[in-house]
Amino acid sequence: MAKHCSKKAEIAGVYTPAPDNGDKTAFLSSGMLPVPVFMGTNIPVCCPSSTTSPARPPGLHKKFQPMFEVLNILSNLMLSSKRVLCFILKKTVMKKVPFIRIPLLAAASLLLALIVSGCEPRPEPANEVEAEPVRMVEALDEDMGPNPWVLDIEAATLANPHYRIAVWTGPYMQMVLMTLQPGESIDLEVHEDHDQFIRIEQGQARVLMGQTADELDFDAHVEGDWAIMIPAGYWHEIRNTGVNELKLYTLYAPSEHPAGTLHETYEDAAGHY
Repeated sequence: MAKHCSKKAEIAGVYTPAPDNGDKTAFLSSGMLPVPVFMGTNIPVCCPSSTTSPARPPGLHKKFQPMFEVLNILSNLMLSSKRVLCFILKKTVMKKVPFIRIPLLAAASLLLALIVSGCEPRPEPANEVEAEPVRMVEALDEDMGPNPWVLDIEAATLANPHYRIAVWTGPYMQMVLMTLQPGESIDLEVHEDHDQFIRIEQGQARVLMGQTADELDFDAHVEGDWAIMIPAGYWHEIRNTGVNELKLYTLYAPSEHPAGTLHETYEDAAGHY
């Protein structure tokens, strides 16, 4: 420290480290920061680029202690901007810039460091493995169970032209797509040993449920994006009350219909409940 601070240059009560050979570039390579010292002291204060914060130098007035700590924090934590900050402080102090501007310049250099750090190159994302194309909904002409399978369920339901088609049947679950014309219904039925889930994708419907066929005390109206939960042992009926097709898909657990079931129309499904 004595090597860089032995030669004192007094400027308006401020001392700055002086290079050994008179070359101004030595100031940047020294790794030192000039710190303003007032109150008529005669002690040069330097901030080395160390990770250890130095104690307040003798002769530095207490009211300048916060600024001294800020400068040390900047020099220790913002290594990417240290040289820029040194250059700014050197220019401002040596040219007798009012002391109040130094915190503003320090804040500007901190902002610059943050911007520069945000411009660092980021790692390229890992190459994604191209998935096999999903089977088009127009090709839903067979039961895909019990094999693993994926599909766009909304698109498949809206594209389905059949009253009922089983598209996936397994030993413990079955998925069926249905399209009901205006005025048609899923007639009154009951499943004694399994639950049923229904989601409406398009249209409007009335839902009736009850523990006996002649007492359907549950009555609700649903539309697109609504779901219906039917417990085992409950009689139920779903009626299309809208002026457009009612499109839905339903899950049975376990399966209700034989694998590959296909009913083109409401009439074709008669007697299969």
